[in-house]
Amino acid sequence: MRLNRWKHWLFVLGFIVIRLTNSSAQHGQKLVAELDVLPGWYPVPRTASSVFQDNSLAYPNAYTSFSHLLKKVKEGSKVEALTIDGIMLKQGGLADLSQLQTVRVLTINLSGAMPLQTDSLFQIIQNWPALERLTITVNPYFPNKTESGGLVTLPAAFMHFPNLHDVRLSGSGFQWDTSFNALAGLKSLRSLDISSWQQVKPLPIYFPQLPQITALRISGINFLVNQQTFSNLSTLSQLTLTNVTIDSVTFQHTLTSLSRLETLALETIRSLRKLAFNELKNLKSVELSGNPDLLVDAATFAGLPGLERLSIRNQQAIDMSGFCSLTQLHTLSISGIRTPTQIPDCISKLDQLTELRIESVPLNRLSDRIGSLKQLQKLSLSHCGLDSLPATLAQLMNLNELGLMGNKLRQMPNIWKLTNLQNLNIANNQLVSLPEELGRLTHLETLAAYNNKLTQLPASIGRLVNLRLLSLQANQLEQLPEELGKLRKLQFLSLNNNQLTGFPASMGQLDSLKRLLIGNNRLRSLPATFSQLKSLIELHIGTNELTALPANFGSLHTLTNLTIETNPITELPASICELYALEYLTIMGTQIRLLPEQIGALTKLRQVTLTNNELIALPTSIGQWQHVTSISLERNRLEGLPNSLGRLGKLGNLRISGKDKVVEGAMGGIQQLPDSIVHCTQLWDLLIDRQPQLDADDVFTKAARMKRLTHLKVTNCNISKLPTIDWKNTAWQMLVLSQNLLTELPVGLLDVPALQTLAVAENRLPESLNRDFHDKESVRVAFIEAGLVPLESLSKPNRRVASAYMQMSAHKARQRDWAGVLSDLGKAIEYAPDTIRSFAYGQRASFHVFRKEYPEALADYDKAIQYAPQLRKEKLSDTMATTRTLATYWQQKAFVLGIMGQYDAALSAITQAESFLPPADTYSPLTGLVHTERGRYLAMKDKLADADSSYRKAIRAYEKLMHPDPGIRLTIVELSLLTGQYDRAKRAIADLPMDQMRDGYATLKEYLEICIAVLKNEQTGAQAMERLTAYLDKHPAKIYGWRFDLFDNWLTKSKLPTEKMATLRQLTDATKERLVKPE
Repeated sequence: MRLNRWKHWLFVLGFIVIRLTNSSAQHGQKLVAELDVLPGWYPVPRTASSVFQDNSLAYPNAYTSFSHLLKKVKEGSKVEALTIDGIMLKQGGLADLSQLQTVRVLTINLSGAMPLQTDSLFQIIQNWPALERLTITVNPYFPNKTESGGLVTLPAAFMHFPNLHDVRLSGSGFQWDTSFNALAGLKSLRSLDISSWQQVKPLPIYFPQLPQITALRISGINFLVNQQTFSNLSTLSQLTLTNVTIDSVTFQHTLTSLSRLETLALETIRSLRKLAFNELKNLKSVELSGNPDLLVDAATFAGLPGLERLSIRNQQAIDMSGFCSLTQLHTLSISGIRTPTQIPDCISKLDQLTELRIESVPLNRLSDRIGSLKQLQKLSLSHCGLDSLPATLAQLMNLNELGLMGNKLRQMPNIWKLTNLQNLNIANNQLVSLPEELGRLTHLETLAAYNNKLTQLPASIGRLVNLRLLSLQANQLEQLPEELGKLRKLQFLSLNNNQLTGFPASMGQLDSLKRLLIGNNRLRSLPATFSQLKSLIELHIGTNELTALPANFGSLHTLTNLTIETNPITELPASICELYALEYLTIMGTQIRLLPEQIGALTKLRQVTLTNNELIALPTSIGQWQHVTSISLERNRLEGLPNSLGRLGKLGNLRISGKDKVVEGAMGGIQQLPDSIVHCTQLWDLLIDRQPQLDADDVFTKAARMKRLTHLKVTNCNISKLPTIDWKNTAWQMLVLSQNLLTELPVGLLDVPALQTLAVAENRLPESLNRDFHDKESVRVAFIEAGLVPLESLSKPNRRVASAYMQMSAHKARQRDWAGVLSDLGKAIEYAPDTIRSFAYGQRASFHVFRKEYPEALADYDKAIQYAPQLRKEKLSDTMATTRTLATYWQQKAFVLGIMGQYDAALSAITQAESFLPPADTYSPLTGLVHTERGRYLAMKDKLADADSSYRKAIRAYEKLMHPDPGIRLTIVELSLLTGQYDRAKRAIADLPMDQMRDGYATLKEYLEICIAVLKNEQTGAQAMERLTAYLDKHPAKIYGWRFDLFDNWLTKSKLPTEKMATLRQLTDATKERLVKPE
């Protein structure tokens, strides 16, 4: 993605953020700490592909080694914020760090570092006098292998840091208890932040030796917060708990024991149901976010007269009547509430309120009493479904920010007396006009009115002389008033996606304008006054009807970013060569055949995109583009490249393609690369596509000489044979030769040292070779299969060969070559070392299940289970991964036994699966699946109480998943029905994301919702069948992958009244007719 595509959005975002955080220090808002804004120094390790290193070193604070960093210090650089990673630690040179005495913030990523390196690091830096903040991360996927089972313990050297007051530990690789002990000697410690995503049994956490800390943040479901957690933290004033496990019985008492608490944030705590904060008299700020079961009622915040800031986000429902007693509240923010909410009239009591944000909350109405909030400075009512606003809004005379985005307003509210307003957002409404009174808001600095139905602007807009940002895209504007030219402070103007046919001449008076976006209009010309925009930095002209640019276009001397896209322009004015500040040039979708000869004068260019034009040649002068790193010439009609290309010493990426897809025998296009291309010493990525007469010998011979060229893609060029070259001395990591006429590949490809990807699909190669490969061993196996390399060349065991055969089996499965699949999986098992052999057996077992070869599947699952314990010896595996794999194989074995009718054996197998389940797993549905299957087999054995217990465990496991899919969400509803939890089922139905409930999922939702109504006596049998029949008549979608046997079995054994049972059976049978049975 090109940098210039993001620049104007970064500008807009930055501009708005600056405006909206102008007073962030007020009323409990968090100040940006000095340590947060120190310029950081980041490691760029030496790599084989040095182009990436070179690009990274373009940033001023990058270093390649500790000696390089020390050199920078000796040259005068001040290093106050430093990041170190495991790769840099492995490079050595730690002694140089002892001379860095100014580091205040240190971030260490220990992933991949060995314990000895870690200990040496802390020994060297332990006397850094200035260190104030230390962040340590251990990546969960690459834990350090130590005697403690891969867990990292903080060294005792921590006590030697004299000024270290802020410690942040993140990852799953810590030995937490001993690490906390190491922190105990750190007398200066005041703030501790710990987070972990390790999927283990929740660890009770407490801090007996850290009584001095005042700020604590705990994040991670594997941390259990109980009565002991805060028992010794008598001075704690700030607490944040995110996604932790709590003891729901004692949590209220645990929290209220923190009598000095001033700031509290509770985020994504699933078992949190009800709280009262009335005993926490010192609370100043409370934030509640994403706690799905928490009830916020009138009593939640009673008795907190000193609360100044309250934020509630993404909760089910709230009762705001209890907020009215919070008379010291300065900031109130409520967002993401799904159920209709009412702002009570008593909100007028909050007379100290300066900021009120109610966003993405369905409001019944906006109380007239809002006009009583005389101190209010910021008000946002975005995405609340409002179609009108009370007249009392005009009484908020101190308001400087008003957000009304995403409502249903058809006309502007009467806000013209709000003369202090600086920021107004009325975007995404249904406004057809802006009234003349808009001109009264003379202090306005930003106005966002995009995505409305505006057809014109009032002339009074010219009185908004302080306006800096005006966003009007996606309206129906046909013309702009002449008065627009009076906005002399305007810096950003977006007019994309309107119906404009021209601009007023006064537009040239916008001498502060820096960014102008005018794409997707009906412009046929630009006024000559355009050249007067002396501050313009970025201009985007996309999808208009321009046939030419003004002759004086080159007068825009400050322009750094120019995009001309989808216009019928046939040539560029010569003056474009005078845009000497230009860094990013994009010309796409035009009729231009030639560039001006002096285009090379644009010597500051960095990225050039000339895509989908009619270019037949490039001028020689492009050799002057000494700073260009990327050139895209895709979808043109080029017949050659100038030899001056070789002077582009920083060029890293070059993409060339023709207009039309090449057929055999086609003519034209580029035949050879210029000889000088070998002097493009930074070129690492070269694409040549759709050149029917390309000379393969020329291209590959020259490409082989380019030692930094790691990615070579030559596609759709009628290449029938690769030349003989010195494969061993090429630098290629990726070689893409798709859509050519190759009938053979040279075995020498196996000698390319760094080759990782070989893409040769859609050629005329033997079947085993005519595809894409993602490692060299897969290529080697394919050569063996094609008879080009002897089988004896492979040693046993060989994990890469085994992996390659497993990949080939998947490829053959897509071609329905079942015999080939079995053959490849057999070879995978043969070559696999014991540590991964279980995967090969498991894959073959799954294939047998697919083929309904159940006895063979059982035999392979037994082998997979036999070898699974060997996974513990894998570098990237651990005990939890091994036990999860075992649980998976036992579950799949139980599934096969169930299909075969061996229910006793299936119950035994699923019980084994249950014994291997990870204690806490929020990422995988395996736990819920195992409990569901166990409940199924228990029910078949008439052990209904045990089945009910298993189903309830499944519900809890599924509800803990961070990102459940629609099928799992519907399973929660079904299991809630089976266990008689009808209200829970109803809540689960209400929580279903509507954007996911489509097609068959929508049908299942309707079916389950009707079942709930029947079970709760909300609908009779006749009403239920009438409703389902009507729905099915209107929605013909099929259902895929759903099993009704759980419900069927439950109905068979249920003690429901006969009438209800008959209705549920009818509903189920009718829905089943939509089920598509697997082949």
